[in-house]
Amino acid sequence: MNGPYDYIEVDNTNRVRISSPKDRGILNNTYKIIFKLITSSPIHVGSGRSKLKDSKIIMEFSRSKKTLVIPGASLKGAISTNYLVLSGSGNKTSELFGTTSESAYISKVFVDDLKILNKKLGLRIVGKAFPPRKKMRGVKYYPQGTITKSKYLLEVLKENTELFGKIIGYQLSELEVGGLIASLGVIFNNKRLEKWNFKMGYGKWYLLGGSKKTFGLVRLKQIAVYKLNVGFSNKYEKIDKLKWTKFVSKFYNMERENLYETVLDVAKRYFIKQEDIQNEQY
Repeated sequence: MNGPYDYIEVDNTNRVRISSPKDRGILNNTYKIIFKLITSSPIHVGSGRSKLKDSKIIMEFSRSKKTLVIPGASLKGAISTNYLVLSGSGNKTSELFGTTSESAYISKVFVDDLKILNKKLGLRIVGKAFPPRKKMRGVKYYPQGTITKSKYLLEVLKENTELFGKIIGYQLSELEVGGLIASLGVIFNNKRLEKWNFKMGYGKWYLLGGSKKTFGLVRLKQIAVYKLNVGFSNKYEKIDKLKWTKFVSKFYNMERENLYETVLDVAKRYFIKQEDIQNEQY
């Protein structure tokens, strides 16, 4: 471990050129994932703006026309990172989420802004981020129990705030659909699904008043998966849970390319169990 952060090895952290990407102009295998997330700890998605209150600088939460919002790009960034971590493959991640290289092609996945259902805004003190001292071939993350001492104020959505979201993807394989669901913190373990926490926005651990605190954790509360029936009804038809569970199972049975850990091993190290944080006091 490199100080307060660690790495999970992947074959490439950059989006890479795909030799034979799927045709983006054909509307086949289109899926819609509708879900509800709930914050397990205070979460901050920054606007890049700050304000002064009582001689203290407060980093503001993201807003659109004065309304609190979590941009779809923020969630997409989180799940694309999760997908890269779990799969270990820059190629697979680039094929699904696109690339901005010279041979750029668009993402197959489109993510709506998250709708905040019960707005619970507050202020929290968070720890300072630590830039890596050296580059590693992996994704940087802050393991459970990491403590940072430098602190400043953020506007946050409090715990138990519900967020409604939608993801639409086309030209998707069953494995990719399973990977998208897994990237929402879903673990396939002992032939059953478990909903673990993943990080979104600004999230660190730090010490305050002798107690360890957690920021930036969300978990899946509800999910429904649909597939577009092209050419017959042109309507989305709901997929049975047993069927899409098999997609997730297929993803977890996939080998991480040239890497020694299994997808399940990585998921258990990277995602965070609800039981590990539910007794914390905020």
